[in-house]
Amino acid sequence: MSAVATSVARHYDARGARALPSDGPAPVVNMGYWRATRAARAARAPTRLHDASLALFDLVLDEAAITPGDRVVDAGCGFGLASLRAIERGAASVIGLNVSRAQLAHARALAENAGHGSRAQFVCASATQMPLEPESAHAVVSIEAAFHFDDRDAFFDEARRVLAPGGRLVIADLVLTPPANVVEAGMLSHLSRALAFPLANAYDLAAYQTRVRRAGLVVESCRSIAHDVLPAFRRWMARNALRHRAIRDDLALAPYLLYPWDYALVVARRPEVA
Repeated sequence: MSAVATSVARHYDARGARALPSDGPAPVVNMGYWRATRAARAARAPTRLHDASLALFDLVLDEAAITPGDRVVDAGCGFGLASLRAIERGAASVIGLNVSRAQLAHARALAENAGHGSRAQFVCASATQMPLEPESAHAVVSIEAAFHFDDRDAFFDEARRVLAPGGRLVIADLVLTPPANVVEAGMLSHLSRALAFPLANAYDLAAYQTRVRRAGLVVESCRSIAHDVLPAFRRWMARNALRHRAIRDDLALAPYLLYPWDYALVVARRPEVA
């Protein structure tokens, strides 16, 4: 693994199964989607991080249009919850890739307990060097992980390689908007070290879309969902700061709350064979 991937693995292995304090039956490691929509499968906006996290998984899987028999890759799979939801939608198999061995162990246990051990495989590998055959997947999804990858461009290239013609790539991702001044540049540099992401991934939504296209993928949509992610998650963090050291450490990083992040939902596909 690269130095960046090793840093990411250490970051999440140190936090273990409680990367965030669970307010539901399983651990979570994303900011959630806090909007009541059909995609979120709820009549009201979530109030728990667990429910908001499931809503984010469902939003991505809906966009990926998972159908029975599909082979799915979950790049940066966290604790495996999105992978298991893809199985529940009828996916023939899911391969979850992660560099955190602590999270992979939990994902494997969840899959076995749910009776999906034969269809969900969790592999310690980087999403920028997938141990998969070309054109072997119908869908590649990545949920709040690609900003860690070293770098995203390599991931986009790998996604195109492993996708079958017509296959879909769907990404929900924290967008590290470029700094507008010296103060923001210092904040971003500090966050890069503390949260384990490469500064090479610091670009805006327009550049994100351009880079996905450069990998040879057709971008169907690329939009900000920050309004439905960041404000509610930050309020949730403030309410739960006393419950967990990881949140206190994050909140102690003033840039974590002050930096002008964006949050993207990107849908692309590999072109059909001419």
